[in-house]
Order: sequence, then structure tokens, then C-alpha cells
Amino acid sequence: GLWNDIRVVDFGAAMIVGASRLTKAGIVFGTPHYMSPEQAAGKTVDHRADVYALGIILYELITGRVPFEGDTYMGVLTQHMFVAPKPPSEVVPTLGGKLGAIEAVVLRALEKEPNVRFASMADLEVAIRAALEARGAAPSWPSPARASAPPAGIADNLELPSKLGRASCRERV
Repeated sequence: GLWNDIRVVDFGAAMIVGASRLTKAGIVFGTPHYMSPEQAAGKTVDHRADVYALGIILYELITGRVPFEGDTYMGVLTQHMFVAPKPPSEVVPTLGGKLGAIEAVVLRALEKEPNVRFASMADLEVAIRAALEARGAAPSWPSPARASAPPAGIADNLELPSKLGRASCRERV
């Protein structure tokens, strides 16, 4: 069905175009708030950049803001490369100890070094489920094998996560 075919696009998918790939060196394309440190630095990018981008989204869901803001595009990219994100419980002090292991999961997804992040989205999902189960809260989303229909009204409450501009999403078919 349709629910099994949904894809997230512009997941921080960005690249630095270097002389070895295209003609203009040093041009950055993408959404800076969701770029991994290796993307921002023009290094080789693999699936762990998506783990990082999802870590940004999880951080934003918990705190209501992205971990790195800046006045300029390059200011945001520099923070991704060199600044540790403030733990969500420090951004929203009222959370106190309520986050439990979820905070550690989010911060691991945001590790600067790809080898320290979760090795795959599946590993990240396992960690999220385990953290929720440890708190006595069963995850409410279906596993991919059981997915059937999207929750009603899910798109009705979406809003842009940051005040800075975003690259437009492009539908991939």
C-alpha cells in the first residue's frame, strides 16, 4: 500500500562539490541544519549521514528546536563539525530525568564521528525501542512488516523546524 512506499526526501542530503567531482569547488548544497559533520566537511558520505539527520529530527521532536542555529549557512555547518550538541535535558530543563535512555540514543545518533553513531537505521530503531521499553512505554509505531495505514491527521500538525530557510523538497519517483 501507499504507507509502505513513503520516502523521506531532503534528509539533509547535501554535498560539497569538489574539483574531483564537478567544476566548481567549495559550493555547498542542501539543508544545513540536518547535514552531518562529514557532509559539511566535504568528506565521504554514507548511510550514517542519514542516521545523523534522523538524530537531528529526534532532537528537534524532544526540544522543539534543532541543536545548531546560526546567522549564516557556514555558521551552522561549522557547529555540526566542531560543537557538541547540548543535551536535550539541558535545553528543556523541565524534562529532568524523564528522557532516560532516549537522551543517550539521540546523542549517539549525533556523534561527530560516523563510526561512533549507530551503524544503521535498524540499529537506531532497536535502541529507541529498547529505551522506550525500559521506561515501560511500548513503541506505538508499527514495524515495517506490519505497516498498513498512516495515522489519521499526521500531516495536519506539521510545521517547519527552524526559522532559517530550507532547500525545497523534490519528489523522487
